[in-house]
Amino acid sequence: MRAIKTKISSVTNINQITKALEVVSTVKLKKVKEQTDSYRVFMNELIAMLHRLGQYVNIFDNVVVKSDKTLVIVMGTEKGLCGSLNAKINKMVDMTFSTSKDLVDIYAVGKKAVEFFVREGYTIAGSLSIPDMFDTSDVVELYNYIHESLDAGRYARVVIAFNYFHNALVQEPVFLDLFPLEEGAFDSFVESMGVDMTERLSQVEVTDIELEPSVGEVSTYLQALVIKYMVFGALLQNKTGEFASRMIAMKNAKDNSKDLIKKLNITFNKARQAAVTQEISEIVSAKVSMES
Repeated sequence: MRAIKTKISSVTNINQITKALEVVSTVKLKKVKEQTDSYRVFMNELIAMLHRLGQYVNIFDNVVVKSDKTLVIVMGTEKGLCGSLNAKINKMVDMTFSTSKDLVDIYAVGKKAVEFFVREGYTIAGSLSIPDMFDTSDVVELYNYIHESLDAGRYARVVIAFNYFHNALVQEPVFLDLFPLEEGAFDSFVESMGVDMTERLSQVEVTDIELEPSVGEVSTYLQALVIKYMVFGALLQNKTGEFASRMIAMKNAKDNSKDLIKKLNITFNKARQAAVTQEISEIVSAKVSMES
């Protein structure tokens, strides 16, 4: 009975912890969704600006790079307790690039991604830890690495792997090509983020524009800007998926602990009843012995 009582106490503590984590994840999920709404507003204006400049500047005119290496930016998490979120993204990247590890550099975002790819023998070009509530200043190190690498012609391809947030129950691991930057991939990404390009572009008036210092420099700057905010959007999606996955995982753990507490209470009551019955039997037996 003491052992069962101790176990009930332990499971009750787990229930309280998982309940608290569920509440925290729910609050953080709401905040990051608000941040995503602000991101959509910004992307609307960025796309409108690109549309105005479209007749002068082509941000999809990529420089040919002689390198045969690929940079894979993997979005993981700092903490666990978020279901299979990290396992799915790590497995997808490993299955895709396991046969060409010598030609792949990994830039890992999050402790869980770093641990996995070090263990699997990949070359880690860099790593980054970001807080739960982040802004562009927290990702400057990653931005700088991408742009310095592209300027140096270090990689022929830059791809980002992240968990795309469909809803609270479904987060899908996907790849997004950052370089070479292609118009189709960019449009698909923008649409997947919920940005309504058709409505916004219909409001844009294209007028004559003078560009300074030159068309080439403006094009390079805009391409870097687009890549920067594609990375930021992918981070937002991954964080949203992390909080949603952790919220669901903690809810399931909380519900399971409740069920276990009920079962343990039943077992405890049975054990207590058996002890009482045994004690009564011993008293009755002793009385009968004394009378006889």
